[in-house]
Amino acid sequence: MLQDPVRAAGRVDTTFVGRAAELGLFKGTLDQVLGGRRQILLLSGEPGIGKSRCAAAFAHVAEDQGALVVWGRCYEEPGAPPYWPWVQILREFIAASSPSEVRFAMGQGLSDIAAIVPELADGDSPPAPSGATFDPSETRFRMFDSIARFFAKVTQQVPLVAVVDDLHWADAPSLSLLEFLSHELQRCRLLLVGTYRENEVSRKSPLQHTLGGLGKDTGVVRVRLAGLPVPAIATLAQSLIGPDLPSAAIAAIHHQTDGNPLFVIELLQVLIDESRDAGVEPIAVRIPDGVREAIGRRLDRLSERANEVLITASVIGRQFGAADVSATLGDDFAEVLEHLETATQTGIIERCSDVQGEYRFTHALIRETLYDEIPRLDRLRLHGRVADALVTVRAGNVEPVLSRIAHHYHEAAMLGYVEQAAEYAARAAEHASRMQAYEEALTHYDRVIDVLTLSGQHIDERVARAMFLKGRALCYLGAYGDAAQALLKAVHAIRSSGNAEFVVDVVSQLVFISATGPQREIVPLLETALTLLADDAHKATRAKAIASLALALRSSGDYERIERLTDQAVELATRLDDPLAADLCLCLSLLALRGRPQTLERRLAIGELHVEVARRADSQPVLARAGFFQMEHLLEQGRIDESAAITEQTRRLSCHYAQKDYLAANNGIVLTLLRGEWIGLEERIEALRELGSRTRRDDAEGVYGAQMFALKRDLGQLSELEPLVRSLVEAPGYRAWAPGLIVVCTELGLVEHSRWLLDRLAQNDFAQLPRDDMFVACLTYCSEACVLLGDSVRAATIYRLLLPYSEQTLNHPRAVCFGSAQLFLGLLAHTAGDDTAAREHFERAVARNREMRAWPWLARTLYHYGRFLLQADRDPEREDGRRFLTEADQLAGRLSMAALGRDIDRVLRGTTGDSAFPDGLTVREIDVLRLVTIGRSNKDISKALTISLNTVATHVRSILNKTGCANRTEAAAYAMHNELQLLSTAEHPTRQPAQPSP
Repeated sequence: MLQDPVRAAGRVDTTFVGRAAELGLFKGTLDQVLGGRRQILLLSGEPGIGKSRCAAAFAHVAEDQGALVVWGRCYEEPGAPPYWPWVQILREFIAASSPSEVRFAMGQGLSDIAAIVPELADGDSPPAPSGATFDPSETRFRMFDSIARFFAKVTQQVPLVAVVDDLHWADAPSLSLLEFLSHELQRCRLLLVGTYRENEVSRKSPLQHTLGGLGKDTGVVRVRLAGLPVPAIATLAQSLIGPDLPSAAIAAIHHQTDGNPLFVIELLQVLIDESRDAGVEPIAVRIPDGVREAIGRRLDRLSERANEVLITASVIGRQFGAADVSATLGDDFAEVLEHLETATQTGIIERCSDVQGEYRFTHALIRETLYDEIPRLDRLRLHGRVADALVTVRAGNVEPVLSRIAHHYHEAAMLGYVEQAAEYAARAAEHASRMQAYEEALTHYDRVIDVLTLSGQHIDERVARAMFLKGRALCYLGAYGDAAQALLKAVHAIRSSGNAEFVVDVVSQLVFISATGPQREIVPLLETALTLLADDAHKATRAKAIASLALALRSSGDYERIERLTDQAVELATRLDDPLAADLCLCLSLLALRGRPQTLERRLAIGELHVEVARRADSQPVLARAGFFQMEHLLEQGRIDESAAITEQTRRLSCHYAQKDYLAANNGIVLTLLRGEWIGLEERIEALRELGSRTRRDDAEGVYGAQMFALKRDLGQLSELEPLVRSLVEAPGYRAWAPGLIVVCTELGLVEHSRWLLDRLAQNDFAQLPRDDMFVACLTYCSEACVLLGDSVRAATIYRLLLPYSEQTLNHPRAVCFGSAQLFLGLLAHTAGDDTAAREHFERAVARNREMRAWPWLARTLYHYGRFLLQADRDPEREDGRRFLTEADQLAGRLSMAALGRDIDRVLRGTTGDSAFPDGLTVREIDVLRLVTIGRSNKDISKALTISLNTVATHVRSILNKTGCANRTEAAAYAMHNELQLLSTAEHPTRQPAQPSP
């Protein structure tokens, strides 16, 4: 236990006792760091257990090994500046280094880091990279990346130990930076030491999320500190009091404190203070019931006025300035200083060596004891007086304490400080946003909303503006679902507003991130706003309003009006002087037209204009965004090489911008899956998931699932997912994306689940499928399920819905490309009974997938077309089928598509034997098995095939015996695995095909 001097008993030697095991573990961890492996050491335990002092002892060991140690302490009360522990760490490095060393270590990132350490911004700072970003989320990523590069460069010169004390009080932005550094810095001589109270980490606390994320990191060491054993307490007592304390007293102290070092020291201090002489009858002094009582007894030895000074200081915070206390009390500064100096002699507080006139309580529990004893009304009054004092004392430089002022005014709001609370919360939010501390900004926006709403000012435009800015901050964090909810509340709050520009700002942001938003509310608002915006005035706002209206109408089905509005918006955008406003209008217009095959050529043309506008903006992120739209359009049209070229260009533009980097990497994976280039792909998908969890939280998991499913299916490894899928679909009240889950269940043979999900989605001709960006992906997955289940009626319905996309590729947005739509149309037509249409689609699918070099999808197309032709009546067609199957087999072998290879081999072997079907099944048994697979009863089968019930039962028993299946469900799974439900047989006299039509 590393202890501070106890001044009441005279100075004592610094001692470290009872932590030999922890010290040994730290030395081993430090050896890993010195060998070039970044490590994170997390010290946890109850309050007073000695976390900070253990960290200090570890720091001494690290310094002896030649490491540079820097500290950052999290602020105990709400109101600390964003990134406060990291600011302290950076400032300690700056203070210990020469200006040239700082410039070398920070490089071009110096201007980014200056966002949180303003003193770095001077005329000698390196310029920011060209093409400044206009997206705040990208600015934040660049700042994080610059700090990571700084640590990497510093640790090339010297091992670095960065201690972040009291992580349980860390602000969310600081924790986000910690997570970022843990992911980005894997191979460097950096040791991050964090301390936290485990009893203050709840399920919903930001630190819990961070600890969960770090749990996957093999370079994380966790140490839970327990109480000191009796021998360690004896050693500690001897260093403080001398050898005269009886063993019974030490045992009593251990029993009373459970070995908590702070409690032990406080009790020993009571013995020192209240005994006439340390060592003379110390056991006669009553041992207090708890540490708070012990602290109280120490405070009682100070004067009443000194206690008032300390009580005021406890409201200010763990660390406080003498000038702030003096201004709050209205007392003479010299008198306040005298009382503070007296308190330092008792060990209650200590001077801050780095700031003149600043003090801090020696332990958080001391400050908490004082604060908790203040009656509630007095406490609220003190918060208001502290806020007023901070405004006065820090008038010349209020920004660093804006968050603290906002906190104190918020606490005192009910005593008449409503306006001040709203004003300073808004200012603190704005300041936090400028520092890219968006989580911190959210807290302050909520305070603006709460304080104004509770005071009856809920219709105040400031409430709506705070909701709008909150939604925008959530967008910057990638939390688009939460952002949409906040923006929707802002829409409700501005319905009666006459500020048309503000209305358009709010609504355009909402429709941009949630095109399926509340159309009934949005459309009238925009139409009203447009009547207030003259044609010649507010051109940019009018253009944005028109484009937003087009996007808001997307789900209405009024395509003629949507196209007319987008034409107007694009025409206005080309005449705007502001390229950023033009960029937003073009983005909204492209989103309004997206998803309809009839608009693809128009979107390509707008996309070319978008690229030109982005070049005028001279912004890399804006140019990258224009590139993303265009490469999606080219992929949709099947122009794969051109899409790949733009993907590579945008990847180079996006390397410093997190969300754009995610999208560029995503498109690269889509094209890699399409080409069947598997080497290293699973690792890339995992890395993309990790990046997406920090930048695109709302859709990263869905993209990951779609891409991993596609990869595992291509490689024949879907069985690995069966336990997960089975547990998902069998869980009560499960929620999942039904179209994707249907095809997964079908592929894995979970027939009943597949059929139930398809029945649910197919109601009213699939009317419940939203007509949004996911519509085509939903249809694609549903079509696969229909084909695998042999559902001819629904296959005909999906055929009609999918036919308009026949000349395109089918895509799961930003996740997977399914190749040419012609393959799926061919399968659907065949399942629905229109083999003439099926043949034409298969022919086109082969040509189109071959042209695109979409090798996995070409292999599948050749397989399905080959099987189709094997059923033909003419020998030349059957020979063509065998030729296609042979080519498919060669492709599957080259691409390591094991499952497809087995299916092809089974079909090819079947054509050379006495039976075309596996396990000796007859044609009639195949007919019966097809109907069993789609859930038909024996009575239904009897009627469909015009055979008796006894004959049906005989066939079912024969099928079970030949295939080794135990029941009808297993037989259905067997049929789907062997794709027997797709076969049409010559003996099918009663088959009534459902005719697909354009």
